[in-house]
Amino acid sequence: METTKPLLYQAIAWIFFGITVAILVSLHSTTMLIIPVTSVIACLWFVYRNRKNTLKCLLPFLSITSANLALIMYWQSEIVGRFANTKGLLRALTEKGASAEPSSNLFTRIFKAIWETVYLGNQVFFLNDNISIFNVVVSVIFFGISLYVVIKKYRGNKTLIGFLAITWIIFLYASSNYPDEHFYSHRKILLWFAPILLAIASLAYLNFTKTFHRILALFLAIIIGYSIATNLYFNQRYLASKYGSERLLSVADTVAIINQIPVGSTLCDPAKKGKRKERGQYDYIDTFMTKRELKITNACPSGSYYIQPKFKMAIQMNDLFPIFTLVKTPPLDRPMTPLLETPEAYLYKIE
Repeated sequence: METTKPLLYQAIAWIFFGITVAILVSLHSTTMLIIPVTSVIACLWFVYRNRKNTLKCLLPFLSITSANLALIMYWQSEIVGRFANTKGLLRALTEKGASAEPSSNLFTRIFKAIWETVYLGNQVFFLNDNISIFNVVVSVIFFGISLYVVIKKYRGNKTLIGFLAITWIIFLYASSNYPDEHFYSHRKILLWFAPILLAIASLAYLNFTKTFHRILALFLAIIIGYSIATNLYFNQRYLASKYGSERLLSVADTVAIINQIPVGSTLCDPAKKGKRKERGQYDYIDTFMTKRELKITNACPSGSYYIQPKFKMAIQMNDLFPIFTLVKTPPLDRPMTPLLETPEAYLYKIE
């Protein structure tokens, strides 16, 4: 936007800008909705600023062309499907959600947009098993201090910060149209980096010779430390469930247990139904790894074998960031004879 490099370098930059937009559009539905809009605004702003330079005004068309060429497979599928996905995205913004009609009250929309931003702290930055009012309050303080300092003190690239601000504002407008049921954190991916960038910018422009600025910096440092601590705690819980003494059954563990089952036996798998009916986990392992020609069924007849993991992962399906908790697996409600015990599982024979 502000470079003084030769026109060739600018042309290459605009081409890569279009490719980057195409990649972001391909990543997630929220970016698909927002990024094209902010990119068009950026192009129009560039044309306006360089309206007296015809060659420069043509540069944004390079990004538009490169973006559409990178998305050629997407547009092909859209044409074949009569733009069903595009129509669905427009309906998501304009029609009512699954539970209620988006409010047309301006104050309600503004409050919802602010709430979704603040609540992001409880969802991503300050993790908790459940909704925490304390974390929401911490988020308000964190966002408030960062935003205040950036508005008052920011002296950096105004074009860059303006582009980010427009992206976040448009996204917040879109989020105010979301229904009131669970607004999962991954749908806010465009906002994830906003607090981080604002906090960094705040610390960069504080004057540490002033007491008030030192207090603000201390608050930010404590909150950032708290965020790191909560995320490390839940990361440790997840890693312990994968690699600790009490952990989930891995593929290698399953292979070792299946190798103890006689060739041609029947293996009971109650989860072999629906999408897993033809391609269950044991089908894959026995077909490509153990090759013991097992008959795998969810009927669990007498004489069949059953592998019971000691633990399973309980994923809390709420609107917080996915929290993984290890819980004991309940036993199969059938009379069984224990044959083998490993640190991760039991092998039974159904009577």
